[in-house]
Amino acid sequence: MADDYTWLVDYGASDNMRSVPVVLASFQEMPSTVTVANGAVLESPGRGSLVLPTSLGGELTLTRTLFVPELATSLFSVRAVDRAGWDIRFCGGAVTVMKDGMLVAAGRVIKDKQYELLLAPPAKGGKGGVEFDSATPQDQSHRSVA
Repeated sequence: MADDYTWLVDYGASDNMRSVPVVLASFQEMPSTVTVANGAVLESPGRGSLVLPTSLGGELTLTRTLFVPELATSLFSVRAVDRAGWDIRFCGGAVTVMKDGMLVAAGRVIKDKQYELLLAPPAKGGKGGVEFDSATPQDQSHRSVA
């Protein structure tokens, strides 16, 4: 199981997915399954919202994040960010996440050649914050993770 601040940027994930067993705000019991890259099917008991403190001093609020206890690490979905109208860019070993022209999160390539968001422990009173709703017009009970 991953630590509380490890989020891999995943362009195959349908939704943001949380692996750490913490209470998500507005948690809704909505059992579903997730198929991961190796073909395994994992159970998700539901979804909710959570706040991620970024290394830039702000916060990202992820809505409709699936809780998937058996994931090796939490996943930040490029598809969910795109559906929400955000801009995510990969260049020179770095990843940036922007909303309305404002840089809101950044990350880098790690040893496994995957991108990881750079997060920080929550600051008291946190500065700034942005939210995106990753809702889709046709919500499904089965998700895929490439």
